[in-house]
Amino acid sequence: MFKFLRKYNKWILAVGGTLLMIVFLIPQAIEGLAHSAGAERATRATIGEDNTRIRNAVWSEVNREMDFIRRRERFEPFFPELGRIENVGHWYLLSLEAERAGLVPASGSIGISREEIEAAAAGTGLSPRIIERTFAKLFGVERLIESYLTAGESSDRRVRHFASRILHEVDTEYFVINASSEGVDFEPSDQQLREQLERYGKVDPGEGDHGFGYRLPHRVKLEWITISADAIREMLLDSEDMSRVEQRIHWKRNPDGNLPQFVEGATEVPEEVRQDLLARLMERRVEEIARYARDQLRASQRGLSQVDGYYVLPDDWSEQQLEFPELAERVRTRFDIELPAYRAIGDRWLTLDELDELNGIADGETTRFGSEPLGLRELVQSARQLDGSAMVQIQRDIAGPPLVDLEQNIYLFRITDVDPRRAPQNVDEVREQLVRDLRRLEHFRRLSEQTSEMEQRLRDRGLLDAAIRHGEEIRRARLSICDLNEVQMRLMTQQPLKLVPTNIPGLGPIRPTLEAVVDQARHLDALERRGETVRDEDRRFVLPVEDRLAVMVGRIRDQSPLSRDEYELYAQFGLFTELIRAEESGGEADLAEAFGYDALAARHQFRILRDDDEIDPAELEEIDLDELASAE
Repeated sequence: MFKFLRKYNKWILAVGGTLLMIVFLIPQAIEGLAHSAGAERATRATIGEDNTRIRNAVWSEVNREMDFIRRRERFEPFFPELGRIENVGHWYLLSLEAERAGLVPASGSIGISREEIEAAAAGTGLSPRIIERTFAKLFGVERLIESYLTAGESSDRRVRHFASRILHEVDTEYFVINASSEGVDFEPSDQQLREQLERYGKVDPGEGDHGFGYRLPHRVKLEWITISADAIREMLLDSEDMSRVEQRIHWKRNPDGNLPQFVEGATEVPEEVRQDLLARLMERRVEEIARYARDQLRASQRGLSQVDGYYVLPDDWSEQQLEFPELAERVRTRFDIELPAYRAIGDRWLTLDELDELNGIADGETTRFGSEPLGLRELVQSARQLDGSAMVQIQRDIAGPPLVDLEQNIYLFRITDVDPRRAPQNVDEVREQLVRDLRRLEHFRRLSEQTSEMEQRLRDRGLLDAAIRHGEEIRRARLSICDLNEVQMRLMTQQPLKLVPTNIPGLGPIRPTLEAVVDQARHLDALERRGETVRDEDRRFVLPVEDRLAVMVGRIRDQSPLSRDEYELYAQFGLFTELIRAEESGGEADLAEAFGYDALAARHQFRILRDDDEIDPAELEEIDLDELASAE
């Protein structure tokens, strides 16, 4: 028996060890599979009166499509008329409406080559199937928007009237009195502050009436270390890698064939050879340092469990994690360079716009998540606790990928705290803005009450006296309701056609004010055509501009009606008819009202379930995507 065991001991150990390993791992594997299956079947959202459930598996795929869209919308939105797609739910509902309308083409007939799809997949890390399906849905949504914007033909008389009004040019001189928080003795009450916050607390700054809006943007706190390219370069210059022997070897090898001809016995190595060698060494050393720092950080994360690619951090993670000052010291010791600079901003919140202003690190980029470089702003915005991303997995208290700028400085960063976009919790969070805006509103109200007095003084003493009295500078501008140059630019760049108001210097493109000036000028023109006398005081105007909380005081100097030749020139291309269609469709505001996320969610009774949401399982029904898309 013992002889048998000695003879086959290796086989017995191998087979027995394998069986023990199987017995040990099978329960964990079963548990992992069960957890994965459970996560995929969990309900992420509901839709419709019957609360039809949308599973995590479906939501995950839509999230990947949205990740591709976010990357492509970095510079301009897919649908300029609608603006950027707000979130995953918005994209889900938009594509759903396009599918229900039968406007989404089959994946094989979207007019994009397989090479283009595979290139997009390689650049984003997404599968070609996801890329192709996303493009098909984008085409469907585009056709949905186009069909909504299309309107019927207008009569020739109506087109002529419309054209003559929007392109009637008026030569004006004027000045602007802006309402100011300093210009009125007024202190808003606590009740007024609360009412103002209640009305505009969920509105983004600049988006509400008069530009009011107090919703706080995404904000973060950050820490980072900077490994200076100068320090790395100085270390290399003092190293054996840059010795005269290594320089001569590099000169002789001439790896790219772009160096001067090697001269045997030369006493001096050309400067361009030295710089070429240094550049190659810099590239390798920067990559080596970044990899070392990343490995040090990963070592401290070893043993942490993950869910959907994100680490589950223990309560005492702040004590376990590798501190950045310690990491900086390790880098200094390992590579014999100057101690990397450490900086932390923990005493105040940083908005995404303020991240762009951080010296140095704002210029760093990484290709960790695809061939398309991502900077600090995009990475932070993709954090799980903010917008989130299926492909760019960043989270609070876990260091992001190393960033490198054009000068080869290396940056290692970590988000230490997050405050997602939200309405202020109380008046004190935005008290300064509230007080300033209510004072401006009160000043504008008092200015508006003085318009009759201003008009009388303007008639009696003229524009110059009025400008001096208010301490304002007189401007001069040719105004029309429609900025023809902007419309032509939209045509040339194949943007959706819409009426773009002329910019009023000092005020902006305020259409109601433009219309008031143009209509007054056209009335004077009609009087002159009938042979009636037009007095100089009839050319003067005082116009409250409520959108900007300002008053425009001015005088009409001259005007240029649209000529017949100009009308015929633009009419033959259908310009005015298309502008009327855009006006009748309601333009961007009406489109946002029809296809914005809030409108779509209300129309479809769509609700995303958060972690703390509860819903009776009996109220949920299984979702069939094909049936949902084809439902009437």
